[in-house]
Amino acid sequence: MNRPLTVALPVVLGVVLLAACDVVGGEWNTTIEDDGSGFTQIGIGYLLEEGDTVDCESEESTLDAGVSVEQRGAEVWCIYTFSFASLRELRAIYSEILPEMLHVHCLEIADERLLYDVEIVPTGDDSGDGEGTLYWRVTAPGEVASTNAGSREGDSQVWALTSTSSTLRFRINAPEGEACPSSAVHLTLFVNDDGSGTATLRAPFIGDDELDPVLFSSLSDAGWSVEEQDAVVEGRRTWSSEDEFAAILESLPGIGGSPSELTLKMTEDDATLQRSFDLRGRLDFALWPDYWGAMLPDGGTPPFVLTYLPAGTTETVSGGWTAEGPLTLTRAADGELAIPLRAVSVLQPELEVEIDPDLTAELLGALGEQFLDEIPVGQVNQNPSLIQSALGVVFAPGKVNNMTNWTTFACGDYQTRVIKWLDAMRTHPDPLVRAQLAGLDYGPIQAYRGGHQAVVVFPRGTDWQETGTVFDPWPNQRPEIWTMQRWTDKFWWGVGVGEGGRDYPHMFGNPSHYSGTSIARERLHPRKIAVNSPVAVLVVAADGRRLGMTADGEFVNEIEGADLYPEPRGDGEYAWYFGLPQDEYEVQFTGTADGEMHVLVGDQDGRLVTYGPQPIERGGTAALSLNPDSIDEALELADRQVAPIAVTDDNVAELELGEPEAAEAAAPNDATRFIYLGVLGLCCLIPPSAVLVAYALKKPRAS
Repeated sequence: MNRPLTVALPVVLGVVLLAACDVVGGEWNTTIEDDGSGFTQIGIGYLLEEGDTVDCESEESTLDAGVSVEQRGAEVWCIYTFSFASLRELRAIYSEILPEMLHVHCLEIADERLLYDVEIVPTGDDSGDGEGTLYWRVTAPGEVASTNAGSREGDSQVWALTSTSSTLRFRINAPEGEACPSSAVHLTLFVNDDGSGTATLRAPFIGDDELDPVLFSSLSDAGWSVEEQDAVVEGRRTWSSEDEFAAILESLPGIGGSPSELTLKMTEDDATLQRSFDLRGRLDFALWPDYWGAMLPDGGTPPFVLTYLPAGTTETVSGGWTAEGPLTLTRAADGELAIPLRAVSVLQPELEVEIDPDLTAELLGALGEQFLDEIPVGQVNQNPSLIQSALGVVFAPGKVNNMTNWTTFACGDYQTRVIKWLDAMRTHPDPLVRAQLAGLDYGPIQAYRGGHQAVVVFPRGTDWQETGTVFDPWPNQRPEIWTMQRWTDKFWWGVGVGEGGRDYPHMFGNPSHYSGTSIARERLHPRKIAVNSPVAVLVVAADGRRLGMTADGEFVNEIEGADLYPEPRGDGEYAWYFGLPQDEYEVQFTGTADGEMHVLVGDQDGRLVTYGPQPIERGGTAALSLNPDSIDEALELADRQVAPIAVTDDNVAELELGEPEAAEAAAPNDATRFIYLGVLGLCCLIPPSAVLVAYALKKPRAS
């Protein structure tokens, strides 16, 4: 019997997943280039009985598709290819093929990487699931920092779908809870020092030839300067008085005419010349669906994002702000109708001093002297524990602190201390104190793409990467001033503006502006790893993100919130430290020379385990699994497993932890050892001193 099968594209998921009509599987592959063009391709595979044929021509799709037939062994595959010149065209293709089931939450390219959030929602016709599997693949341009894909094939993220009865969500670089730039209405308010300012608006077009012009003209008629930019309308409007500021909300579609009210009042103290900016009011979204429900084809409303960038430093915040530094309100489509807002910022006057190189150099020198007095020395240098003292023979003080100290004196903690110290000086009521920063700017910097944080101070109007002086107490756990050259020699990879840098526009060559920042003091790491061996180390998270060095010698940092410090030891070798957020990981070790491998693992409770010296050959491999529940995992070598050894005060003096790092972390000298022995001689009757004697007499392996 000759039985032709006609494919109906709108029900392709059901055809595949319900295993109907001899279907054995399917694939939906989308490839996106960095300019937004590309192609999406649907393949459906059939295993035909003798005498059957399949007709791949679709009778129900109005899309212009290239149709081809592939023979894959005993299977016949129908392949449909749809090309698109922009992401807007890709949205239209998705909607045409699955008009009721597929929803695009986010589809755009921002900062040279794809933001992709697509959802398939069941239609309610639950007819059961079959044995077919549909593979959804997306090849994305740029970096893939996060994804919920089940696996990866080369440059493609892959999801394997076996059910049509539950919601399916495909996400690439689209964090939970954040509005997609292309699907949200963004209003940004930037306040100048004199209380005037600029409002910018970004709202999505929907691709409707009748409704899109309505949005454009309504903003233009209300006084906005508007233009179209790649499927969105962008508007700009300035204000110079409080009345003009109040009119901003009245001109917004879906907000104008509602009970919304937002005022901005500036006052100035005659004695100190200190200015205060008081923003208060509320946003009322009662009329929001009336406008945007008519604009959007599904009757929904887009998210609304308000960003407020005040002059000065924010001192009082209340109401419905969802983020600080800069202040941000994000309202989802089904959020609260009326949201109160209040924010008071203070701008301290700067001393009018002409900037000249001689004065700047003098001030920078004086600032450095204060820095040495104001910022505390780390605990490992003041009152180290026995374990910290033993680790200090091998590792630099900063790594010793991070392996044994859960919160304080990590690089993020030190960075915040330095920033707050400089902030207090810049906003001090005494003009003579403020004058100590005349002609100087500062801001957060990082290395290893966020693995290490510090603060840079530089002459105003210059490039910090060329003229900066780095204030970084972390490496040696004491206040220390670094030239930019010396700092980048030590932390050579992934150097740039640090977390919170968007609040310091002068870090990017723009005019100086300090809006008040909130930088996290520490990054809490439930898993910490130190490796002192001739090995390359690569940490791989459960979702495939990587941190460390790949087999071909490339450094990668794809795990958000993680810390990475590879300390060069010469001949291409490194001493490694990793701080890892809560997750499951596999740590992969590859020998770069013949020698011994030393691995130390710590947790948030202060526990440490090691594995003793283990031989490693050039090109040899080992692995260690880490999970959130325990650090008592075996080290997997090529020929055996090695159980962990708990590090305690009783055994730390006898453990081999590896070769010492650089001179900054050299082993205690002979004088230090005799001081240990002298102290112990006075208390030899105390049993714990036996452990200290063993440590003091222990000869370091190298210096």
